[in-house]
Amino acid sequence: MRTIGELRAALTMGYGFPGDADDFEAELARRINHADPAAFPVSSASWRSTAAG
Repeated sequence: MRTIGELRAALTMGYGFPGDADDFEAELARRINHADPAAFPVSSASWRSTAAG
């Protein structure tokens, strides 16, 4: 998730080509909507350790 935030920040600051930010957000939404939740099992303990840092 840190990488997604870094990409968003860079695109918001104007890095990339015109339209890249919109394309990135659209592609991310498509991938999330079509992802198989069973392929990414996350326990609450692993999520907390990842979110913390």
